[in-house]
Amino acid sequence: MTYEEIYDKLRELAPNVLFSANRELDSHLSWDGDGPSPREEGFSPYDVQVTAAAIINGCLIEADVHLGDSWYMDDEPLGDIHGYLPQMLKKVALELWERLTDDKIKKQLVAVRRFLHQEMKDLWQAQQDEKQGVSS
Repeated sequence: MTYEEIYDKLRELAPNVLFSANRELDSHLSWDGDGPSPREEGFSPYDVQVTAAAIINGCLIEADVHLGDSWYMDDEPLGDIHGYLPQMLKKVALELWERLTDDKIKKQLVAVRRFLHQEMKDLWQAQQDEKQGVSS
């Protein structure tokens, strides 16, 4: 699934929860990896944040997870966050679930986590098939 399809499915499974992703420039990060700095090729370091939010009795309840040391071109979309989107969404859904008391929304988040778990399994299997030269 594309990241757009994943977000569409989340809206279907959890219509009372807003999932979003954004990034913030991390100007203090320095490259300590092998080879030349990605900055030399036009990339910038970002902290990526995935958020899940719900409004319960007029109160905004949020959870967020972060992924630092993410290198993007400044005009490059977040997309699937270099393959980490399903894991980050699953984690933030659990964190929001832990903060809620509303059973209806908690059930929606359980469905989201089940879907993302299966999506990660499917992605892993597709990677294994690709390594072995199997095509769908």
